Amino acid sequence: MDITGGNLGFNGHHQATKAFTCDEVFLKHIDPQTGEVEVSSPVIKLNDYLSITPPEDRLRLLGLANSLKGRKISFVNATAAGGGVAIMRTAQRFLLKELGVDVRWFVTEPNEEAFKITKGCFHNVFQGVADNWLTDADMEIYRQWTGHNAQRMEAELAKSDIVVIDDPQPSGLIPHIKKINPNVKIIFRNHIHSLGNLMGKKGTVQNHSWQFLWKNGISRADLYVYHPVEDFIPANVAPEKTVLMPPSTDPLDGLNRNLTDEEIRRGLEFINEKLELNGHQNPIDLGRRYITQIARFDPSKGIPDVLEAYSLFYKKMTENGFTKASIPQLVIAGNGSVDDPDGIPVLEDTMKKREHRYKDIADDIKVVRIPHNDQALNALLRASFIVLQLSTREGFEFKVTEAIMKGKPVIASEVGGIPLQIIPGESGYVVKPGDTRQVAEHLFSLVTQPEMYRRLSTGALRLASAKNYEFTTVPNLINWLWLFRELLENPDFKGNRQNVKDLVDGGRL
Repeated sequence: MDITGGNLGFNGHHQATKAFTCDEVFLKHIDPQTGEVEVSSPVIKLNDYLSITPPEDRLRLLGLANSLKGRKISFVNATAAGGGVAIMRTAQRFLLKELGVDVRWFVTEPNEEAFKITKGCFHNVFQGVADNWLTDADMEIYRQWTGHNAQRMEAELAKSDIVVIDDPQPSGLIPHIKKINPNVKIIFRNHIHSLGNLMGKKGTVQNHSWQFLWKNGISRADLYVYHPVEDFIPANVAPEKTVLMPPSTDPLDGLNRNLTDEEIRRGLEFINEKLELNGHQNPIDLGRRYITQIARFDPSKGIPDVLEAYSLFYKKMTENGFTKASIPQLVIAGNGSVDDPDGIPVLEDTMKKREHRYKDIADDIKVVRIPHNDQALNALLRASFIVLQLSTREGFEFKVTEAIMKGKPVIASEVGGIPLQIIPGESGYVVKPGDTRQVAEHLFSLVTQPEMYRRLSTGALRLASAKNYEFTTVPNLINWLWLFRELLENPDFKGNRQNVKDLVDGGRL
């Protein structure tokens, strides 16, 4: 079995990015007093990014970065590890510093009570996977927590020209920032799947939570950035103050960089060690192929559908005379996150289903929640045969593009930003959420028809170099830098819900 997979540089050629020898590409340190996150790398330099960037984008990146010299930019979010925002900000913080841009990254101080509210009454409610009613007591806890964090970050935020607030969790900082720094420009960046229609409908639980956050600070932002999914945007977010922009994944970070065979072996050993600890499960049989879903253990990630689809696929394989040795295993894996209290309950529910409802095939289902380890997840994805992402609600979920970058066919749900990353029949398949029978049919076809599998695998690698390039760090930073400059220099700037890339392509450089 070929476990090395493939990797692309993004210069239009099938060129491997360099293989590094350290376990983690980026090193992070959090100041316990202020929450500032410092990012360094023992192996990556600016030229590593420039070498995989098309010439036109190199000029754009360097020119825009130079135009922001002397300006101070701050990012604020809830956590430095776990989840897509932390992954994005890590690479962006590093590359902006390499470009000479004065950038700071802050994370809020962990608070269990506050995170139960931000996950249960904001994140899950806006996604429609919970109906928790925000109480007056919840509001007070949230206000006290954000007030405390504003004091921790005050010295730097008071000097910032632009502050980017990522997601609802830290949005309560906005009025504090405006008070200490009246001239600052604040961008509210929403990354999560949001039911914009219900958030704008009076009487709904979504509207109740949204109106609190809106009045508590989000309404005072100068610009709103959403994924290119207009259904996510509540009606009271003014179109002229709104732009659309996808998030990004990094081709050189620990999740995506090329791995040596030895690094893949070590990564899979790490996964197998954690399987033993997580329910005394047998290790992945590396003599057999396996199917993977990598995502947080979260109510929106469709894990029950993953289990059911695999069960239907397994049954179809056995009914058609395939032996256990020829049927791929299933691996469900994910990190935890400090701001996500749902992880353990969802993991426990998944293990119960494995041990009871799917007990006949339990040994072929591996379920593992691992500590933050980019290389292990990279190795797991590279060694996989097919990748699933069956979310029922989703902002974007970059494991889709990360799998495509490695030449893995992806079967994923038609929700949020997922369909933007896949061309059906060329790099994978998109199915209606919950259609486990269709997922099973696609799995059966890919496993039993080698020519179909090769076509999709080759198509994934080709598309990673073209369509999926726009979802990587450099083009995403070009978008951000262009927005920063326009917001600071153009008082008449209007977003009008346009895609930032289109504005950049049609605007001044």
